[in-house]
Amino acid sequence: MGLMYATKETFVINLGAIGTAAILTFAFGRWRGEPVSDLRTGPKFKHILAALAVATVVSTVLFTSFFANPSGLLDSVLAYLPWLSRVGGESPHIHPWHFYFERLAFFHRGSSPIWSEGLILILAAIGTVAALTGKGLGLPSVSLARFLAFYTVILTAIYAVIPYKTPWCLLNFLYGMILLAGIGTVALIQRAPRLWLRLSLGALLVAAATQLAWQAWALNFVYFADRRNPYVYAQTVPDVLRLVGKVEALAKIAPPGHAMVVKVMSPDSDYWPLPWYLRKFKHVGWWDKIPADPYAPVMIVSSHLNAAFDEKSDRRWLMVGLFEMRPGAFLELYVESGLWRKYVETLPKETD
Repeated sequence: MGLMYATKETFVINLGAIGTAAILTFAFGRWRGEPVSDLRTGPKFKHILAALAVATVVSTVLFTSFFANPSGLLDSVLAYLPWLSRVGGESPHIHPWHFYFERLAFFHRGSSPIWSEGLILILAAIGTVAALTGKGLGLPSVSLARFLAFYTVILTAIYAVIPYKTPWCLLNFLYGMILLAGIGTVALIQRAPRLWLRLSLGALLVAAATQLAWQAWALNFVYFADRRNPYVYAQTVPDVLRLVGKVEALAKIAPPGHAMVVKVMSPDSDYWPLPWYLRKFKHVGWWDKIPADPYAPVMIVSSHLNAAFDEKSDRRWLMVGLFEMRPGAFLELYVESGLWRKYVETLPKETD
């Protein structure tokens, strides 16, 4: 729980789903007249306190960067303030309730292949029914399967209702669906009356799973930055690597090297993941607007700021390239004219 807290602020949604699912699992078992002693004789109060203490220590160590940043604890609480506007619908990432299901069930854009994880959805539905009825599971704990079913359904419903949606948020409930799909597979095969039918059903499921394997490969290695990929959303495009390569090349011929001053300007701090790519540089400044003194040997500026530093500096700085950061977002690269001249002199000479 401490790791969940330190990883993502949305962990509170998962905790709410866990608590509700546990109550429903207990109540459902009582309603069906099933033994639920494993829940009734759960952890004692002192065990719960010990668990909370461990979670607190873990999250405190991580939020304070091993006690080097005490204010990190306060920041972990303040991180929830933006939720008030996000959950309320004040965000460019507002989508209808079926946003996630379109990406999982059937997604087709332009000339791309048809993407679908329908096999997981169907098997997860079967697994949910099997968990609730307790038939065909062959598991040592029906309560665990039932808890997983309630947890996944609740979490899926919550994320469907929340207007703020991004594709990666569906991972919160997709892993529950995947586990339920495994339970559904067991239930299907065990309910088959004859061996040959079980073998045939198993072979059919393996064949169907090859579609998921191919899709995983295509999404990760072919369409990894393509907008026709259902999980690609406001992603960084490969062109940003050309920009990073150009800045690295300039550092090689600049006397300070990676100590060269680089200034990055982009509204709403929309320059990520440049801090990662420029991590070797020791003097990089970041602004969400043009500062009073914007000039540096190298400047990376969002095209939305209309900087025009080449004209304003009487060509002492040159705009040497326009690079796409993500779809519809471009960065301009400005270089001090003397440094750019040295760089051009290092380029291979063209031959007739």
